Amino acid sequence: MEAAATETRAEIEIHAPPGVVYNTLWDVARYPAFLTDVIDADVAQGATAHLLQVRQHVRIVRAVHLGFDLEGDPPTFVQWRLTDGADYLATHEGSWTVAPKLGGRSSGLIYRVRFSFVDAVPDAVVRRLVDFTIPTMLRQVKARAEFLARKAEAMF
Repeated sequence: MEAAATETRAEIEIHAPPGVVYNTLWDVARYPAFLTDVIDADVAQGATAHLLQVRQHVRIVRAVHLGFDLEGDPPTFVQWRLTDGADYLATHEGSWTVAPKLGGRSSGLIYRVRFSFVDAVPDAVVRRLVDFTIPTMLRQVKARAEFLARKAEAMF
């Protein structure tokens, strides 16, 4: 019996232009370098330039291999849908929305996700994902995008 779905939303302000934030999110192959819960990632181009097929080895309570279709609408929107939950996740879908701020010099990043496990898991596990794992991931995306923005500014 599939566990009940959990939906959550989180946001963070990033001191980087929307294009830099979008590129950070779209560069899934580099996730293991800056997202602590991503062990490795394989990425294949989908049918269009704005579609990726992703295979990730991630820690979601435990390490598991998952497949996703990732679709982008640069520079403001990325969404994903689980294609292979490895008999662990029943659903995992969500989006990143990048909103320009300060005349495009900064960005608001909104993360939305809906997930459910194949089997019931303790509420404490779900709370840890929502209260710790997701905010940590947002801070790591922020740090990476701000680093890339500073690096780009230094080139000019």
